[in-house]
Amino acid sequence: MSKDAYFSTTPRQLGLDKPLEELYEAKKMLPELLQREWAIFPDKKILYQNLDNIPTPEDFEDYPRRKELEATSEDAALACVIYGAIMIAEARTVLTYNMIPLLEYAQRYNKPGVIVRQKCLRGNVIGAVNVGRDWMIPNDSPYMDFRAKEWESAKDTIEIKPNPTESIKNKGYYLAKTPRQIGYECTKEQLERDLRALVPERLHKRWKVFGSTKVMLKRLDKIQKPDDYVSIIEKKNLLNISALEMAIASTIHCALTVLDARTALFYNMMPLTEYAKMNGKNPDIVRQKCLRGNVEGATKVGSMWFIPKTTIYEGRKK
Repeated sequence: MSKDAYFSTTPRQLGLDKPLEELYEAKKMLPELLQREWAIFPDKKILYQNLDNIPTPEDFEDYPRRKELEATSEDAALACVIYGAIMIAEARTVLTYNMIPLLEYAQRYNKPGVIVRQKCLRGNVIGAVNVGRDWMIPNDSPYMDFRAKEWESAKDTIEIKPNPTESIKNKGYYLAKTPRQIGYECTKEQLERDLRALVPERLHKRWKVFGSTKVMLKRLDKIQKPDDYVSIIEKKNLLNISALEMAIASTIHCALTVLDARTALFYNMMPLTEYAKMNGKNPDIVRQKCLRGNVEGATKVGSMWFIPKTTIYEGRKK
């Protein structure tokens, strides 16, 4: 794919259309100094703001970071397109990794969807998260009956702890929930503050805990246990780092990844029903247009469609 082709669509649409591996390869078109996202975009806000626009070289004429790196305006604009697309592709991977819609989960266990939805609302389905109005559940989340008779045999398989009420979450909070759940419950400021307060500075960087993104993805829906990190600490020879600190750091970094993915994917987006109402259209008509690929930037998560607020509704062409 040539450079010109990357300036023909928005970063969001590119991230929805192209495989993540292809976008990683596209980074090689950039000068060496721009092949690290943080080098040119230390603040992701500029990527968020351009997700639904096609960046142009003129937009980066006065961009301070470009001047510092002595990069051309064209290369800076191309970097904005590629890194914005990668952000969307990675976000989709994180948010849907190992997750299935509620109805598919209910059919697997031969349960009515309304019963499973009530269990999700009560917090009785491990790892279930609400995306818009749609529930997504980890593929390997067990169906557990919490009624008195069944609970006696099930309660030993899961540890339930109340949420702490103090401003800084206690360590038990991060050992009682999956990173995905925490990523949907906490703000970025809370998680970053707790990371600084609960674990040593040496573990404040994600790459210090995870060697690869694949390892991190596999932990999104599992409650982290200190025992799982004893061998890792010995292997990496991490002196003065406890298994408990590693487990908490792992949980918080995974939760931050989920939260960043949500921010990227849903930045400036609205549910299909809101978009239809804003444009005075029937939601079913808009849904059909999304299925046909006729609504720019429309993204499906589970069974729920999200559309950029800036997308102009186009009716039938005469």
